[in-house]
Amino acid sequence: METEQVAVQPTVGSIAQTPQNAFVVPNGELKDFYLKFALLLNPNSCSANRTEFELLNILLKDLKKIVGALTHLTMHAWDDGIPEILLSCGAYSLQDDLNKKTRMQMNASMGKHLQFLTPMAMDSPAMKLLYRNMNKHYMQVEILVKQMATEIERQKKENGQQEIMKTIP
Repeated sequence: METEQVAVQPTVGSIAQTPQNAFVVPNGELKDFYLKFALLLNPNSCSANRTEFELLNILLKDLKKIVGALTHLTMHAWDDGIPEILLSCGAYSLQDDLNKKTRMQMNASMGKHLQFLTPMAMDSPAMKLLYRNMNKHYMQVEILVKQMATEIERQKKENGQQEIMKTIP
């Protein structure tokens, strides 16, 4: 007696795993998620008189701004800035002709910059992860908006054709 092997497809909720080990979320659930995300990200833009399409477009613009800012943060070599500041400011602060007040101001200023750069250099991997995640959200919302725009255009054409058919005797 032979038994037939059945491949079990793993799921999480209604999210099914594809053969490439990537999960696929149905568009309806994605749209619901991103509408809630839009409300959480920018509650002031989510009024009751806005359509889902408008809300997703607002979210798309907000995500584009976030991705743009994170691009600047992730592209900068933060750890390279520390030695540069030390070299440029260190030589200046060692000059003999500087009075004590100017030297102290210079050291305080350099300290402020280093207090900013050191955590940024350490958080660079976290910033890159945040960038990847926000960029993925941006791309998914962009796909949803394009699909919705196509559907809206299709419905407009159908409605226009129905109106024309009604006028023909």
